[in-house]
Amino acid sequence: MTAVQPPFEDILISPVLSAPYFVEGMFQNAYGHSAPEFGQPLVCFYRKSWDHFVPLCFTLFWKHEEVMLNGGSVTNGAGFSQVPEQLSREIRESEGLFYYILRFGFEHFKDDCDAFFAICGDERAWDVSMKAGFEPTRYKHLIVNFHKPMPQWRKDSLTDRIHQLGSF
Repeated sequence: MTAVQPPFEDILISPVLSAPYFVEGMFQNAYGHSAPEFGQPLVCFYRKSWDHFVPLCFTLFWKHEEVMLNGGSVTNGAGFSQVPEQLSREIRESEGLFYYILRFGFEHFKDDCDAFFAICGDERAWDVSMKAGFEPTRYKHLIVNFHKPMPQWRKDSLTDRIHQLGSF
C-alpha cells in the first residue's frame, strides 16, 4: 500500500492501535474528554530524534455499514513548539498536517468503504477538508468524499442515511 505522506522530512503519518496512548493530552485539551478507544486512529508524528516522536495531529476513521465516518480531528499546538522553525514554516506554508492526514486516510481506507463522511462546522477545518477531497452535501455541516464511481441515486441514498445519524 502506498499512502499519501507529507512532503516533509521527519514527519510521519501512521495508523495506531490505541489513540489514547498517543493523543490523550491533546484530545483532553481540545475537547475536554478522553480520546476515543474505537475505530481506526491515525496520528501524524514529528520525529525529534530516532527515539523521540511527538504527536502533532490526530484523526479517526471508523466503519459504519458500507462507509467510513471521520471525526475527532485535532492538532497539537504544544507539540509544534518542539518542531524546528524551518520545518514549522514549511508546514504552515503548505496545506498543513490536517490536509495530509485526511489524504492519508482516504488512500489507506479506500478499499474498505464506498464513501467517506464527516461533520464539519469549523470554517478553517472546512476549507482544508474541501482541499483534501471532501465536498459539501445538501445538509449543513455534513461533508462527503465519494471516491468510487456510483450513480447519483446511490450517493443520495447514502447521504440521506448518514444524515439521519445526526452528529457523530
